[in-house]
Amino acid sequence: MLNTKKITKIKEEFEKNYKNISQRVVICGDTGCASSGSFKVYDAFKEQMAARNLNFCPEITSSCHENSTYVMKSGCQGFCSQGPLVEVNGILYTKVKPEDVSEIIDKTILKGEIVDRLLYLNPKDNQRCKDKTEIPFYKKQHRILLGDCGRLNPADFGEYVASGGFQGLIKAFQNGPEWTINEMKAAYDELTAVQNKIDRGQWGGTTDGLNRITADRTAKMRIVKQKLEELRTIAASSSLFNDKLTPAQKEADANLAQKYSEYKVRVDQKYWFEIATMK
Repeated sequence: MLNTKKITKIKEEFEKNYKNISQRVVICGDTGCASSGSFKVYDAFKEQMAARNLNFCPEITSSCHENSTYVMKSGCQGFCSQGPLVEVNGILYTKVKPEDVSEIIDKTILKGEIVDRLLYLNPKDNQRCKDKTEIPFYKKQHRILLGDCGRLNPADFGEYVASGGFQGLIKAFQNGPEWTINEMKAAYDELTAVQNKIDRGQWGGTTDGLNRITADRTAKMRIVKQKLEELRTIAASSSLFNDKLTPAQKEADANLAQKYSEYKVRVDQKYWFEIATMK
């Protein structure tokens, strides 16, 4: 059974093993890139790294040697038209084929050089873009729900935990069901206050005022998002605490669980509305 001690241990073990990683190769493994052959690219990296006796890890375990290269598959990075995508230490390569892997290993992994021909070519200025910060597609994006997509390995439970996963579950165990309900209520109240402010048009009709409320809205959304992500893992409060409660307490806790579900639906509805309408 998963508990706070096990979660903490998983996190500590991952962080300890990850200290041996010196480079990171991220290959998009979601549907768009996979249909373009990203799995073959992933296999080519593993095969060629092994053939050259280079230290690499397809997953983070105690078997990772010092100065290893982590070769992993990520979730969708959004730039499907340019897939398969391969990111090496922050450098983003587009439309990578298995036959390109040898050059990437030779130049980027072993020498720290860039393979210019595989960089995205901006059609507006005909300039090559080294990373996502230079690509117009990514420049205007501020990812919230998908902030870790394309960065973490979705198949690595340890990396998820080490990146903050199950923190809501830990807090629920530590603070109890009443605290959980109050957190959901606070998140809903914050979101409602921000929405009411926008609905009333309290930006004064000026660009500066609009920028201020947009910044305030974004800040509030980050807070709400954090709270929701912490609590989203809790399907029902009663299932977490029933083994510790008396029959009378279980009944009371069941009522709290019902309230939790009601608040969760309301907060989720408001939250998704905000995400859908955010500029």
